Amino acid sequence: MRLSTLEHEITTKDQLFLLHIPKTGGVSLDSIIQPHFDVQSIAPALYTPKLHQHPTPTDYFESYTYYRGHIYFDLMAKLLPGPMTCLTLLRKPIERFLSQFAHMQRLPDKFLEFHLGLTRDNVDDFETISLDEFVFGSKIVHTANFQNFQTRLIGTKFDIKDFDDAERFLRALDLDAPVELDLAKTRLNQFTFLGLTERFQDSLFLLAYTFGWLPRLTPPHLNAAPARPRQDQLSSKILGKIVEYSRLDLELYAYAQGLFEDRFTRMCNELLERYGQRQHARLAPPLPAIVIFELLEQHYTQRYGERHRPTRSIYFTFDKAISGTGWHLPEEHHEYGFYCWSGPETRSTLDFPVRVDTDLYLKFSVSAAITPKILDSLTLTANGFFISLTRLASGNTAIFEGFIPADRSDPSGSFVRLVFDVDQTLAPCSLDPQSDDDRLVGIALNWIELKPMTDELAQLRNRVQTAAQAQQGLQQRLDEAKVYAHSLEAALTDKETELNDLKSDLDAKANEAMALQTQLRQLSRAEQKLRQLYEETKDYARSLEASGQDKEAEISNLQTYIQQLQQARQDLQQIYEEARDYARSLEKSVQDRETNLKAIRQQLQTASIQQSSKEKNP
Repeated sequence: MRLSTLEHEITTKDQLFLLHIPKTGGVSLDSIIQPHFDVQSIAPALYTPKLHQHPTPTDYFESYTYYRGHIYFDLMAKLLPGPMTCLTLLRKPIERFLSQFAHMQRLPDKFLEFHLGLTRDNVDDFETISLDEFVFGSKIVHTANFQNFQTRLIGTKFDIKDFDDAERFLRALDLDAPVELDLAKTRLNQFTFLGLTERFQDSLFLLAYTFGWLPRLTPPHLNAAPARPRQDQLSSKILGKIVEYSRLDLELYAYAQGLFEDRFTRMCNELLERYGQRQHARLAPPLPAIVIFELLEQHYTQRYGERHRPTRSIYFTFDKAISGTGWHLPEEHHEYGFYCWSGPETRSTLDFPVRVDTDLYLKFSVSAAITPKILDSLTLTANGFFISLTRLASGNTAIFEGFIPADRSDPSGSFVRLVFDVDQTLAPCSLDPQSDDDRLVGIALNWIELKPMTDELAQLRNRVQTAAQAQQGLQQRLDEAKVYAHSLEAALTDKETELNDLKSDLDAKANEAMALQTQLRQLSRAEQKLRQLYEETKDYARSLEASGQDKEAEISNLQTYIQQLQQARQDLQQIYEEARDYARSLEKSVQDRETNLKAIRQQLQTASIQQSSKEKNP
């Protein structure tokens, strides 16, 4: 598709610059722009009084893609090495003046340091000064921030050529240089994007159209003053003085209104021409917001498809540019890396240029949730279809996985849209009195993976093959253990025979063998226990062979049983040897007694013969 003169496609050679005019909604606009860039390509915020803090400005201004800050257009045009793509918001000058005054009183130290480059030593206290006193008596009201500052930032021209020495550059900077209204108008015409604070939603529509970004209907309102004076509350005297300070800004703003209206009308007409349907046939600018939003959704889809080539898989981390809505700016954690909180809405989206011609495997990490209940409420859809999620345990993070069937994807779409929903978002300060974080947040994601199911299945097959090889090794060890168990059984049978023979011998020695019989009964009970242990081992080995699972743990148990059998065998051997020694001692004792009995019988016989002889020969 050929781009119109309103549109701009960001390339690697582009350097974008958001000229952030204070109190125009620039913080909110910046929060919408930043996610479209990688974190490392975003320069720290710039402030004119702080330029000297950037070493070697020429190198610094070649290092990033996106710059933003309270800094003069002419300075950035000179500092950036190539042509810059400029964006800005303008605000009704009286309202901006009053908001700047309220901001100054709310954050005085920050205002002095970053806007004026001053400290408390340079100015009087002004937190409690009235608007009347400020307008008519304060020295600060005569600084650039309150004197046609919108025109100054755009229409001032500096005569500076030496940018290599930051300190010298800043000293040579004359912030009271003449302001050229016509130059400001000319430059404003050259801005790629121009928005108006009073038409912030329309400005976001124009921003989305210009760069082909996703439109949004819920604009953020960041850094807003909680309370400030209103124009309709001012006296004619004060109002007249502020008008005097803002004369050039009033004229520039009127010019910007016409310029914005022209661009906005052209955008509406181009959207109708490209994407209008039958129901839009009678519509003409100004279009209803919901119609613009729907047409811009189609425009985004078209531009996204032209910008991204479909890929088979993606591994996304939140330090990269985000195509989606409902996310706060990235933050970095020392352990988890970059992550993004969802919020402030309960719905957050992400678009990825992943090819959807096959089933997709989805996996993502939630590094934190504002409450466990909110994490439990998480649901996910892909291209409008509900995705069933499985939660995996993984340390302090929650890993979720699921799959997206190919038949549920949108074949005409150029991306997969993931939509994360939670039932509510909460501010950390509402849960922790010590916290000053008033953002509405839900869950924090730090990476997402999408890939074809075939890739995941291949990895699973490799893991199954590895497990099968491990199982074969376990089976071999089990077979060896079974052989060893059979040999133990045969050895035990032999020992049983020996023990029975020994018992028969000991039974013949009735009274003297009582102690030995007691030991043999103990041995018999041990034998029964061994038999029972052996039978349990055989049963356990059979069940282990049948189950085929948890082989390592079961073999460990079997080895323990075998060790117990070996120990029992040693105990039986020891008991057998002790019984044999005891039987031998008993046998020797019996033999000794029989020898003594024979000697006694001989003595008795000799004595009997002698007695008979004496009786015959008195």
